[in-house]
Amino acid sequence: MSELNENTLSANDEDILNSIFSKNNEAISFSNTCFHESALEEEHIGEEINENLNLSETNQLEVQGIRLAENGKLQEAIAILTKAIETAPNHASLYNNRAQVYRLLNDDEAALEDIQSAIQLCYSKGDIYCKALCQRGILHFKHRRDAEAIEDFQKAASLGSQFAKEQMVKLNPYATLCNATLKKVFQLEKY
Repeated sequence: MSELNENTLSANDEDILNSIFSKNNEAISFSNTCFHESALEEEHIGEEINENLNLSETNQLEVQGIRLAENGKLQEAIAILTKAIETAPNHASLYNNRAQVYRLLNDDEAALEDIQSAIQLCYSKGDIYCKALCQRGILHFKHRRDAEAIEDFQKAASLGSQFAKEQMVKLNPYATLCNATLKKVFQLEKY
């Protein structure tokens, strides 16, 4: 039997092994961002656009809020995203992005409220819906509501979210047991 080394492993094999041997294998990454820029145009599924709504201004506010959050100015980001929501209250991406900032502030209640708004506005479709499901799944997992987390991650995974697929593997008790067993086997082979 040939010996395994980095030259015989595919990128997928390396990813799998890295997830098995990752020190944080049991935890979902809460730093994974779910920001969604310039999504205003794709949100008009089944709704009429208010003629007085200035999408350009709202879009600029959204991007400004995201940039503030990325630079650690979370309270300022909340204020800007709230202003954007006031100008365009029917746009899911605004709620989803503000929810991300609330999550970063550990204000899970406010984050969940915004996520619920984003999900309702998406009509169960699109990228924003998928990202909102991922965020809600993260919050469910954080608060030990694994069944709800799995449900959200399954929906997001079915929409193509790689992040959700990875979380499904981490939350699968059989995968966890298998990963622990593989980890032990590989550690024994080192000696």
